[in-house]
Amino acid sequence: MRFDCWGDGHSVLADYPTAKESLYALLRQILRYQVGQSEPFLTRIPQYVLHEGDKTTLRRADNSADTTTMQEADAGLVFTREEMKSLSFEGLVAKLSQVAEDLAKQQAGHIFSKIDEAAARVGNFVDAQGQAFGKAVFLEALEKLEVNFDPKTQEPTGPGLVIPRSREKEFLAEIATWESDPEFHRRYDETMAKKKVEWRAREDRRKLVD
Repeated sequence: MRFDCWGDGHSVLADYPTAKESLYALLRQILRYQVGQSEPFLTRIPQYVLHEGDKTTLRRADNSADTTTMQEADAGLVFTREEMKSLSFEGLVAKLSQVAEDLAKQQAGHIFSKIDEAAARVGNFVDAQGQAFGKAVFLEALEKLEVNFDPKTQEPTGPGLVIPRSREKEFLAEIATWESDPEFHRRYDETMAKKKVEWRAREDRRKLVD
């Protein structure tokens, strides 16, 4: 462990840069974990390191493209003088959870705003017109989605359904009732069969290009 000393020539204050860097790395890991706990869907989104620049461009198979400018997310961490003297590691982690919640809310808000913009631009959205979330709305939305499948299992690899935490119990209770509805299962199976045909056609085109 490296040990540095600095002072005014009379008093000396010890510094442990290696230990501090290790602590910072641990806290960053904890913060990333807490962000995922605050908005679990964020953990399912692939992440990449952008080494330079402030924009990314997504280019699709049909050669259409979208450019996204990086958005800053920030949150403050404030300590009183008394906390600085006595705050435990557990107390610090608890404070980080609020920071994580703020960051997760900002990231989620940015993602959903970009999804709204893209969907509105091409008309690929469902206007429920005040209806409560239910089977009809779900099936209509599913019709508009591009669904991929696992080549080995032939099972769908998406889509995901993001549910507001404040209404999680309500949504899950509603979805549970669909299990006993044969008409829902029939329409769902028909839709997924069509999606599999569309996926196979996309895969065939991709193989021809490769």
